[in-house]
Amino acid sequence: MNVIIEPCCAERQLSQLLRESRDRAVVFQTHGDVTVKNFAKSTMLFCGDRPRTLTLAVNALSADTEAELCKMLRLGWVSQLNLMTTAPLTADEWQHILAVAGLTDAEARERIHLAADPYLVYNFLRWDGPDATVALQGTLPAEPRAALHLYAAIMGKATSPNVSCFTSATNAHFRSRSYAAPTTDAESEAPVRKSRTRKKAEE
Repeated sequence: MNVIIEPCCAERQLSQLLRESRDRAVVFQTHGDVTVKNFAKSTMLFCGDRPRTLTLAVNALSADTEAELCKMLRLGWVSQLNLMTTAPLTADEWQHILAVAGLTDAEARERIHLAADPYLVYNFLRWDGPDATVALQGTLPAEPRAALHLYAAIMGKATSPNVSCFTSATNAHFRSRSYAAPTTDAESEAPVRKSRTRKKAEE
């Protein structure tokens, strides 16, 4: 079956496709016009109400994708975000995410987990929620690209053998490439200020 997903009907088409093939992997295509933002919003509700965990691996974090992720964090649509890119986030990029998402550094470190792989080849997106796990693998463009893209996806309980088989590799990949969030200037200067204050007091 050759299924073409269109951006205008992504939620309806994916819902029908995944529910009819629950616990079984399905394949479909796009014309390159379904973006990572479309995929994330279209599949979010399939896993049930909160808490939801979103695991996302993209080559680069575009401004539009970052804004959407920050909105999901700010509104509580995403309880935890696992984000993989090809390059680690800089301190400035981390600070910008905190500002847009409305999170303190401590809150962000609890809710956002980072990984980086310079050789990232396959993009993937996964929602884990109380009702189901929804996983998708394929090109996740930030902007529409005029090309035919092939995807594989599955929806079912996280404990389902088929779902576990589909997601276990991405879980291991993320764990092996995880890193701590960048240290902000304020954090790095804090020990210096503290030591200077202590030295002055001792004098």
